[in-house]
Amino acid sequence: MDIREQYQDFDLNQEPFLRRAELDPDSFDWAYPEVDEMELIDSQENTFHPEDHYPKPPENLPENHPVVLAWKALLLAQEEMQAGVDIINTLNSEVHGKVEKVLKIPGSAPSKFLKKARVNHLQEKKDFLQKALAYLHLYNACPDTSKEPEDSELLHQVESNFIGHMVYLVVRSATHIFKPTRENGQMVMDHTYKTCVQVMNSHLARIKRTSSPAEKSALYERMNKGMIVALCHDYLEDFPEMTPQFLANKLTQHLTFDTITEASIRRSGYHIPIDTNPFTRNEASIMRLLATLTKPVKGSPNRKNYLHQRIIKENTLTEDERVVAMEVKCADRLHNLNTLGAKPLAKRINYLRETLQEIVCTTMDVLERSPEATQLRMNITNLSMTVARLALDLREQHFPEIQALGADTEANLNITIEAAKVAFQEYYSAED
Repeated sequence: MDIREQYQDFDLNQEPFLRRAELDPDSFDWAYPEVDEMELIDSQENTFHPEDHYPKPPENLPENHPVVLAWKALLLAQEEMQAGVDIINTLNSEVHGKVEKVLKIPGSAPSKFLKKARVNHLQEKKDFLQKALAYLHLYNACPDTSKEPEDSELLHQVESNFIGHMVYLVVRSATHIFKPTRENGQMVMDHTYKTCVQVMNSHLARIKRTSSPAEKSALYERMNKGMIVALCHDYLEDFPEMTPQFLANKLTQHLTFDTITEASIRRSGYHIPIDTNPFTRNEASIMRLLATLTKPVKGSPNRKNYLHQRIIKENTLTEDERVVAMEVKCADRLHNLNTLGAKPLAKRINYLRETLQEIVCTTMDVLERSPEATQLRMNITNLSMTVARLALDLREQHFPEIQALGADTEANLNITIEAAKVAFQEYYSAED
């Protein structure tokens, strides 16, 4: 069974994809690149184990101090969340055993109890993440606590996990409310998850290389903005009836602390950021990026090279937004390439050519304007390498059919292969 089929609602105890580190390098499939989740798993390890990774309240604080109360509430939420994990694991074991025993076949048939337990567990994780962020905000604002640069970084890290867990619910609910243009709604969610992790990886790689707290903070803010865009941008296209306002309302709802949590922070007497919602904090920018990345409808004269037109020629985005837009689009296109086999041969060739002309070239132009955005080089090399390999495979496996399509199609493929090789060699040699 494909391990992706066993993944459910960002359960930190299940892995949606095979880890790259566990694969034989020779088995890597260029047409279906796996997402390296090691950074994400490490981040979740820190987020969900407060006793091991969070700064603890000073011992001299009174028992009724807001920081102490928030710490106790956090530990209680962690216990409740772990109890939910234990229930799911027990039910999983019982359901799987019953299926194998009665039906004589391996597999799973989640009962209504297991489904209810998973729904409850999602709420438990949301409660934990809210209390974790509340505690970290209070700790960092309290004048009686000792601050380390790692404490601020942890807050950003926890917020990124909060975004990943909560925004996924927004896009998942869209499959129930609206009918996706793709037949398989789960495939849409799987794709957006992989795009989001790819955006995370590109930022976390840079965060690890810098020692500047200010630069780390800026990178985390951009990463969290990019995650929201990555998880949502396909949905304005795949669900025609979904409006930007509906999406904005859902994001505001799911990424806002509950009233009780926020009210207790406000009453604490410490300076807490007025807006603790990572969506509303960047709402104008996020909605502008979503509008930029949404393709014009089929048949529109503005559909061809729309990204280059909007991002480079119109130049209505800020420098930071241009970088985020291309990070998201490169990750999106990289994982779109794994479905290339579903297209007719001529369309596959055109799609590969379009990837170079539309995505790679626009990314090059953005990198030229923002040379410090070094992670874009990785995006260019990954896409160029994947296009070259897929195009070479097409030529090798379907050469007679390509010749039958005409000299123009064959020339189109050859030009694509050579252009992809040139782009890869140029930017691979320039990577840090």
